[in-house]
Amino acid sequence: MEKIVKQFMNNTPKCVQITDKMDHIMALMTTSRISHLPVLDDQNSFAGVVSKNDVLEKLTYIMEHNSGRTYDPKALQSSTAQELMSRECLIVKPEDSLAYAVELLLQHEFHCVPVVEEGKLVGLLTAFDLLKGYYETYG
Repeated sequence: MEKIVKQFMNNTPKCVQITDKMDHIMALMTTSRISHLPVLDDQNSFAGVVSKNDVLEKLTYIMEHNSGRTYDPKALQSSTAQELMSRECLIVKPEDSLAYAVELLLQHEFHCVPVVEEGKLVGLLTAFDLLKGYYETYG
Protein backbone atom coordinates (compact mmCIF):
# COMPACT_ATOMS: atom_id res chain seq x y z
CA MET A 1 0.00 0.00 0.00
CA GLU A 2 1.36 3.40 -1.00
CA LYS A 3 2.17 5.80 1.83
CA ILE A 4 0.43 9.17 1.64
CA VAL A 5 1.19 12.57 3.14
CA LYS A 6 -1.61 12.58 5.72
CA GLN A 7 -0.11 9.48 7.38
CA PHE A 8 3.05 11.41 8.27
CA MET A 9 2.13 15.10 8.46
CA ASN A 10 1.63 17.13 11.61
CA ASN A 11 -2.07 17.94 11.43
CA THR A 12 -1.91 20.56 14.21
CA PRO A 13 1.06 22.77 13.34
CA LYS A 14 1.64 26.03 15.18
CA CYS A 15 0.64 28.94 12.92
CA VAL A 16 0.73 32.72 12.88
CA GLN A 17 -1.51 35.34 11.33
CA ILE A 18 -0.26 37.75 8.66
CA THR A 19 -0.48 40.60 11.17
CA ASP A 20 1.58 38.89 13.90
CA LYS A 21 4.73 40.80 14.77
CA MET A 22 8.30 39.55 14.45
CA ASP A 23 8.87 39.49 18.22
CA HIS A 24 5.88 37.14 18.63
CA ILE A 25 7.11 34.94 15.76
CA MET A 26 10.61 34.70 17.28
CA ALA A 27 9.19 33.85 20.72
CA LEU A 28 6.90 31.15 19.28
CA MET A 29 9.73 29.57 17.29
CA THR A 30 11.98 29.59 20.36
CA THR A 31 9.48 28.25 22.90
CA SER A 32 8.07 25.65 20.49
CA ARG A 33 11.51 24.70 19.16
CA ILE A 34 10.37 24.94 15.54
CA SER A 35 11.94 26.42 12.43
CA HIS A 36 8.90 27.07 10.25
CA LEU A 37 5.53 28.67 10.86
CA PRO A 38 2.69 28.56 8.37
CA VAL A 39 1.05 31.96 7.96
CA LEU A 40 -2.73 32.35 7.72
CA ASP A 41 -4.59 35.33 6.28
CA ASP A 42 -7.57 37.09 7.82
CA GLN A 43 -9.89 34.35 6.52
CA ASN A 44 -7.61 31.63 7.96
CA SER A 45 -6.53 30.56 4.48
CA PHE A 46 -2.93 29.54 3.86
CA ALA A 47 -0.82 32.58 2.90
CA GLY A 48 2.81 31.47 3.21
CA VAL A 49 5.56 30.26 5.54
CA VAL A 50 7.96 32.12 7.82
CA SER A 51 11.24 30.31 8.42
CA LYS A 52 14.04 30.97 10.88
CA ASN A 53 16.10 32.02 7.85
CA ASP A 54 13.49 34.68 6.99
CA VAL A 55 13.74 36.01 10.56
CA LEU A 56 17.54 35.90 10.50
CA GLU A 57 17.65 37.84 7.21
CA LYS A 58 15.42 40.54 8.68
CA LEU A 59 17.52 40.72 11.87
CA THR A 60 20.67 41.06 9.76
CA TYR A 61 19.07 43.85 7.75
CA ILE A 62 18.01 45.67 10.94
CA MET A 63 21.48 45.40 12.45
CA GLU A 64 23.20 46.56 9.25
CA HIS A 65 20.99 49.61 9.15
CA ASN A 66 21.79 50.43 12.77
CA SER A 67 25.55 50.51 12.11
CA GLY A 68 25.98 47.21 13.95
CA ARG A 69 24.52 48.60 17.17
CA THR A 70 21.95 46.69 19.11
CA TYR A 71 18.67 46.97 17.27
CA ASP A 72 15.71 48.86 18.60
CA PRO A 73 13.00 46.52 19.98
CA LYS A 74 10.47 48.65 18.08
CA ALA A 75 11.92 47.21 14.87
CA LEU A 76 10.81 43.74 15.97
CA GLN A 77 7.31 45.04 16.54
CA SER A 78 7.09 46.85 13.23
CA SER A 79 7.79 43.82 11.02
CA THR A 80 4.89 41.43 10.41
CA ALA A 81 4.58 37.85 9.23
CA GLN A 82 3.24 39.20 5.94
CA GLU A 83 6.53 41.04 5.35
CA LEU A 84 8.72 38.11 6.44
CA MET A 85 6.97 35.14 4.86
CA SER A 86 7.71 33.29 1.66
CA ARG A 87 4.58 33.51 -0.47
CA GLU A 88 5.58 31.28 -3.36
CA CYS A 89 5.45 27.98 -1.51
CA LEU A 90 5.24 24.54 -2.96
CA ILE A 91 2.35 22.70 -1.35
CA VAL A 92 1.04 19.17 -1.22
CA LYS A 93 -2.39 17.69 -0.55
CA PRO A 94 -3.13 15.14 2.20
CA GLU A 95 -3.77 12.40 -0.38
CA ASP A 96 -0.54 13.01 -2.34
CA SER A 97 1.97 10.20 -2.27
CA LEU A 98 4.71 10.49 0.30
CA ALA A 99 7.24 9.82 -2.46
CA TYR A 100 6.02 12.94 -4.29
CA ALA A 101 6.35 15.08 -1.14
CA VAL A 102 9.84 13.75 -0.43
CA GLU A 103 10.84 14.44 -4.04
CA LEU A 104 9.72 18.08 -3.65
CA LEU A 105 11.66 18.50 -0.42
CA LEU A 106 14.81 17.01 -1.91
CA GLN A 107 14.65 18.78 -5.28
CA HIS A 108 14.17 22.20 -3.72
CA GLU A 109 16.21 21.58 -0.55
CA PHE A 110 13.25 22.55 1.65
CA HIS A 111 12.82 21.45 5.25
CA CYS A 112 9.04 21.46 5.18
CA VAL A 113 6.08 21.54 2.85
CA PRO A 114 2.63 22.87 3.79
CA VAL A 115 -0.29 20.51 3.34
CA VAL A 116 -3.18 22.49 1.86
CA GLU A 117 -6.67 21.50 0.79
CA GLU A 118 -9.08 23.96 -0.86
CA GLY A 119 -6.88 26.88 0.21
CA LYS A 120 -6.87 25.86 3.88
CA LEU A 121 -3.85 24.62 5.76
CA VAL A 122 -4.53 21.10 7.03
CA GLY A 123 -1.00 20.17 8.08
CA LEU A 124 2.72 20.56 7.71
CA LEU A 125 5.15 17.87 6.59
CA THR A 126 8.70 18.36 7.84
CA ALA A 127 11.92 16.43 7.46
CA PHE A 128 11.53 15.51 11.13
CA ASP A 129 8.08 14.02 10.44
CA LEU A 130 9.61 11.91 7.67
CA LEU A 131 12.41 10.65 9.92
CA LYS A 132 9.93 9.86 12.68
CA GLY A 133 7.68 8.00 10.23
CA TYR A 134 10.62 6.07 8.83
CA TYR A 135 11.72 5.05 12.32
CA GLU A 136 8.20 3.97 13.31
CA THR A 137 7.87 1.93 10.11
CA TYR A 138 11.34 0.39 9.87
CA GLY A 139 13.04 1.04 13.21
